[in-house]
Amino acid sequence: MTRPRIRLVVLLQDLEFGGTQRYAVELLRRLDRGWFDPEVWVLRGGDDLLPAMQAANVKVVYLSRGRWVGPKALAKLAARLARHKPDLLYTLTVVPNIWGRLFAGLMRIRVVSGYRSLLPRQHERLLHRFSRRIVTNAAVLKDLMTDRFGIEPEQVSVIPNGVDADFFSPDIAAKQPTPLVVCVARLVAEKDFPTLLEAFRLVRAQIPAAQLDIIGSGPLAFDLPPGVRILPGTEDVRAHLRRAWVFALSSQSEASPNVILEAMATGLPVVATRVGGIPELVEADASGLPVPPRDPAAFAGALVGLLQNATRRQAMGEAGRQRVLREFSLPEMVARTETVFRDVVQIGSAWWTTDAGEIPPELPLWPDAGTPAVPEKMVERGRYAADRSLRGVSIPTLTAYLPAQANGAAVIICPGGGYAALSIDKEGHDVARWLAARGVTGLVLKYRLPRPDLSGTGTPWPLQDIAQALRLVREHAGAWQLDARRLGVMGFSAGGHMAAAASIADRDLAFAILVYPVISMAPEITHKGSRRCLLGRQPSADMAERYSLERHVSAQVCPTLLVHARDDEVAKVENSMLYADALRRAGVAHEFLCYDQGGHGFGLGVRGGAVAEWPQRCLRWLSI
Repeated sequence: MTRPRIRLVVLLQDLEFGGTQRYAVELLRRLDRGWFDPEVWVLRGGDDLLPAMQAANVKVVYLSRGRWVGPKALAKLAARLARHKPDLLYTLTVVPNIWGRLFAGLMRIRVVSGYRSLLPRQHERLLHRFSRRIVTNAAVLKDLMTDRFGIEPEQVSVIPNGVDADFFSPDIAAKQPTPLVVCVARLVAEKDFPTLLEAFRLVRAQIPAAQLDIIGSGPLAFDLPPGVRILPGTEDVRAHLRRAWVFALSSQSEASPNVILEAMATGLPVVATRVGGIPELVEADASGLPVPPRDPAAFAGALVGLLQNATRRQAMGEAGRQRVLREFSLPEMVARTETVFRDVVQIGSAWWTTDAGEIPPELPLWPDAGTPAVPEKMVERGRYAADRSLRGVSIPTLTAYLPAQANGAAVIICPGGGYAALSIDKEGHDVARWLAARGVTGLVLKYRLPRPDLSGTGTPWPLQDIAQALRLVREHAGAWQLDARRLGVMGFSAGGHMAAAASIADRDLAFAILVYPVISMAPEITHKGSRRCLLGRQPSADMAERYSLERHVSAQVCPTLLVHARDDEVAKVENSMLYADALRRAGVAHEFLCYDQGGHGFGLGVRGGAVAEWPQRCLRWLSI
């Protein structure tokens, strides 16, 4: 399948100098144009960063040139959304987050919202329902949204800011010979400049030669004490940072200011108030000194301590730069944001991607199967990420998620769905991506659903398909860098029945992983829907016996991991208990992870609870 081209609109209030606007420039400059066709829509005047947007080859549309966002701009926004219908709208800052979400949500346009400040007045409790995903740049913001507004955790993605560490590199030769503190911030109330100015007055009392440069634009004006300058905001702040000895930020309210990372990348120690997401950036006594907000004396003490100690300044500056290189890479930030965009657009679509943003190869199991008589039907159950259920599969396929660094192991994954459908994301592609990220080749089996009226007493189609999938994988072992001796099967629910059947029939499998599996066809234990779909409404006793897998375990069955919750009301935990007992009697190596709570269909356990540990325990069991 070829890549779809995603028409992306980034909605901003203005293009004035500001952290969010600069973030948008860096994101759009590096966005993969093979996937995305971006535009920027601006609600009012302000063009400080217009040249940077144009240099990034992004079309910029001004909906208004006024000083404020008025009714005319909002009317143009609504009209343009209705006329152009982008695949995805990314709203940034307060006014776009209000009106962009409202209009796009009512028009059923997918929205991703950026939440990059602490408690913005953007009616989050009401409007979050219009966002398919909310992107924050600090964990503290996600906690705030889930705790204060009751937003579901899976709706919120935390993507830390990124910095081009090569661009923001130190330059010792540019360092000013006399003590210089630099603050880069918009001249607005939440930056709490009175605290910074009072702190600097105290600094000057001890270090008369010290200077403070404030780089920024905005509505506020100040009476400046001696040694303080306010310089206009600029797109490129490197010259200011490279001249400085220490970077300072006295905000009383912050999320995760990108300028702190830019200062750290430039090799500066940071003194900043301990608010919002700043403690996630500035490690105390490592890369800087977090201080209490509205405390000029504490702020001054931290500044004086660094200005008077060159060794400590240098050590903190180097530690900060190394942390940026490790944890705040700009390519990583862009890649993770692209993943969110693709995940949201993928909801309700008929394609999927690897973590690297590629369309994985999909191979037909039976190349001569011909054209399907009935088209496949997809039902989307997810709101914040794709959770598709497939019905009417007549052309079975195997989709291969090939790791960047393969360790040789491979797993054929059989999604569940009661033999009536396939839960292709939660129990298929999501699992394959998780395995591939850990070096294991994940192979998603999209299998035909059984038709007892057509197959009669012969082998049901799903079991034919997994046998064929095993043959296909072994044929491709060389091309996919697989060790055929490390090939296993994994199945969920009815897919667990398939995987268990394969592990009984195929003596060369290395392992089987059965997650809340249907095992038995005995009426008092089985999942009735799975039994009916597999065997028909009135199966013979012989058929029920044949596919009650706990009755067919031998010593040749491969090592097996079972995962189940006692409160599963769909596939009773007795299925796994019976199978574990049969494995024990046959002398087969196995482990049974039995949880008190978790219900049915917990997949990789992303909703939390004790079952969330099973994937990590699975890796330990596999010795990966």
